[in-house]
Amino acid sequence: MKKINFKGINRELKISIGLALAILVITILFRLDYLAVLKGLIGIPLATILPGWIWTEIFFAKGKGIIEKLAMSWMLSIVLVGWTVYGLRYFFFEKITNVLIIDALILVVGLGWIIKFIKKGNER
Repeated sequence: MKKINFKGINRELKISIGLALAILVITILFRLDYLAVLKGLIGIPLATILPGWIWTEIFFAKGKGIIEKLAMSWMLSIVLVGWTVYGLRYFFFEKITNVLIIDALILVVGLGWIIKFIKKGNER
């Protein structure tokens, strides 16, 4: 990767770029909804990794690396949660809402944990 050379840029342009970036960062920070950011930081891994991680542990208990498990868990989460949302919508809900998605997450994760504990109990 090539390094950027700032020697050819005059001092006023460097200051202008720095001030523009500082104003942009300050504007973003003051207009940012911190609760939405917190929801995103918690919700994205919860919806896209956790359900698939549990089901990956059930199907492929041993012999997989962390990268393979993350990839498989991401794919399984998208498929399982998506199909559960559509199934619940078809039978119980009129439209897709946040409540429906949370119900689907609880159903997929809960069933995965139950099956995982039953499987561990049978191995003893």
